[in-house]
Amino acid sequence: MKINVILVKFLIILALAYSEDDQDLYKILGINKRATQKEIKQAYKNLAKEWHPDKNKDPSANEKFMKINEAYETLSDTEKRSDYDNFGRTAAQSNRGQDEWNSHGSFFNGFPFHFRNFQQMDTAKHRLNLWGYENKVLPDSYTRPTIIYAFTEFCFQCLQVVPVWEQMVQDLEKIGMGIGTLNANMESHLSHKLRLSSVPAILGVVNGKVRWFSKPFTVQYMRDFVRDLVPSNLIAEVNEKNVKEFLNGWTDNRVRMLFFDTRKQPCLRYLLTAFAFRDRVCPGYVHASRVPAKLLAEYKISFNQENLLIFKENTGTPAAQISMHSISRNTMNEVIESNQYLILPRLSSQAMFDQLCPPQSSINSKRLCVLLLTKNVPQHDPFRESFRKHAQEQSGLGDRVRFAYVYEDAQSAFVDSLTSGKGVTNDSLGTLKVAIVWRKKSKALQYDYLQDGWYAGGKELEQSQRNLIHMVDWMLEGSDVLPFSIELSNDLIDEHALNFLGRMMQKLIDSYDWLWDKIVSYDDVTIVALVTALIVILFVYLLSRTVMSNDDDARERRGSQRSSQRTATNSPLRRSDDQTNSSSRTVERQRFDFVQLNEQHYNQMVLGAPQGSISLILLVEAHGKDSLVQELCSVVGRFRSSPVNSYAWLNLDANRSWYSLLLRSTLDLCGDRVESLLRKGHGTVLVVNGHRNYYWLFNGQRRGESRSMSGNFLGLENSDSEEADAGEDGGLLSGLDDWLGRVQDGAVSKFKVSEWPPFSSDQ
Repeated sequence: MKINVILVKFLIILALAYSEDDQDLYKILGINKRATQKEIKQAYKNLAKEWHPDKNKDPSANEKFMKINEAYETLSDTEKRSDYDNFGRTAAQSNRGQDEWNSHGSFFNGFPFHFRNFQQMDTAKHRLNLWGYENKVLPDSYTRPTIIYAFTEFCFQCLQVVPVWEQMVQDLEKIGMGIGTLNANMESHLSHKLRLSSVPAILGVVNGKVRWFSKPFTVQYMRDFVRDLVPSNLIAEVNEKNVKEFLNGWTDNRVRMLFFDTRKQPCLRYLLTAFAFRDRVCPGYVHASRVPAKLLAEYKISFNQENLLIFKENTGTPAAQISMHSISRNTMNEVIESNQYLILPRLSSQAMFDQLCPPQSSINSKRLCVLLLTKNVPQHDPFRESFRKHAQEQSGLGDRVRFAYVYEDAQSAFVDSLTSGKGVTNDSLGTLKVAIVWRKKSKALQYDYLQDGWYAGGKELEQSQRNLIHMVDWMLEGSDVLPFSIELSNDLIDEHALNFLGRMMQKLIDSYDWLWDKIVSYDDVTIVALVTALIVILFVYLLSRTVMSNDDDARERRGSQRSSQRTATNSPLRRSDDQTNSSSRTVERQRFDFVQLNEQHYNQMVLGAPQGSISLILLVEAHGKDSLVQELCSVVGRFRSSPVNSYAWLNLDANRSWYSLLLRSTLDLCGDRVESLLRKGHGTVLVVNGHRNYYWLFNGQRRGESRSMSGNFLGLENSDSEEADAGEDGGLLSGLDDWLGRVQDGAVSKFKVSEWPPFSSDQ
């Protein structure tokens, strides 16, 4: 029974914990995250009156009223609100967590080891858990980077980092940097998610990505690390030459912000401010000591102070300007928040639509968006300019009425929903349509049109202004439902989003950053192991490629052999011993298959040779052709594994110039050696691979002449030195069969041909 009671209590506590975690205090009060204390108080009063259990009979009124009270208690206190913004803890959770920490911390008070630095360090204030990291730190990292310190209680190195960390916290909190502490032992789930391998560790979270600090724990190194978290190109460098161009860039739908300072580069306070408002503000930095005094005087810059100027469409006069010895982060936030939109902004994204026209369900406190429907064409510029002037004149209406314009070209689905697909112009009057929109819910809109539309100028424009003022006043004061309503099916298109190529490049950059951060987060031993593994993988890959290449060459040679063997069944060049005895019939067949090399055969056997084709060319003079051809047939007939596919003989008397061109273009020999080879060309054998542009050379020798000369300097195969007993041409091809075997084995040097010489005749 006791077990059941304990289980029920546990489930109730767990359900309450989840219900607390799922709530968003800002949504409960119906305000945005940048709401002022005055707006928070006003929202609380309105909701408390509406949901007080004594006045509201709804069954959930009591629970709703308790949530409203808790939200107000948290957000009305600056410190508790900061704690909630950073880590997602409400006032009740913070009090409960502090009590638990104190109760656990008492264990260390009497511990013999000196771990008092961890109790003195205010870890509870910045304590981070998995829920706070996923629901606060990560989403907020797109506007505010967070630096996290990971530690454990029994870590002596962590004790040495504490003084440096506390100094960094004091400096960074003042300028709006997110701060978090992670007890690796107590928050094991978050440690696992961050892949925390050792402590102490410092990491930064920016743009949804984690970056690790890998240098010694000194103040300077940590400051450099925090500065590197912010994109380096965030703030543009502005000088006298480009200041006008910079200020006129407001057509990108962002106001311009200029920092004037005497520092060489923007301080971290400027960088964090620019990072927080980068979607709405385009920041620039002017080094005051490097610009002419005329420019400083034009904008009334105080040289020895920090200056912040904000410009909207009127680039000649700042919309806001502040000069102080040191402008605090809170002061900059207030100035920018009050001037973060142009006089007439454009609905260029869903985020802009949510900020300018937030949902408001109460009909008595509804907010209106007055939208000029236009196209991105020069003809509509006068309409937008006159509408901008009217919006500036009506700026006293405050947040309840916002003026903006929409491009039909970019937001066609949204405009078609408002106009029922009829376009932005009133064709009969030549005016542009103006829609006054009340966003009752996120997707539910009620709206009405300005009668006769909006004129660009003249008396008609004055009438349009009066009609619009009257309609807006009537809608704000009245409680009537607007005549038209629609349900939006899609969000507005982000006109500032990167194109496909830009997104791909950003993905590559993010992947590189992720890989580099992973590498530097490992210790030296792990990095050495990874590099060694990569080298081994690369070596194995190259070795396998080499083996595969050798196998391909071997298969090609075997294919050549099989092709030549198939040819040998019908060729006397590969006849068997019993065929040799039929000499008369063999000679006729030899002459038939052994063709004379001419231009046609040269193109087939050399220039246009298919892959794997090997040709043998015998160089002869007319007087000894028949005997050498017959001797070659006899030699090749004995060599049964010849790689040769086709055979030809070349008449040196008619084609010696071609042979000369071949030798001079491929052999690095002096003129006398080349002439010697030309004179002794009779009986020379060329084995040619026309497809791969190389050949082998066998130089036959006459009787009584040593083979050592040709064999040594040409890399050819030598036979013994004894003289041939045959006639004048006898024995010229002796040793050819052995030489062909060495060619097939790759033991004979081959000569590379850059380009085969054209076939030419001397006659």
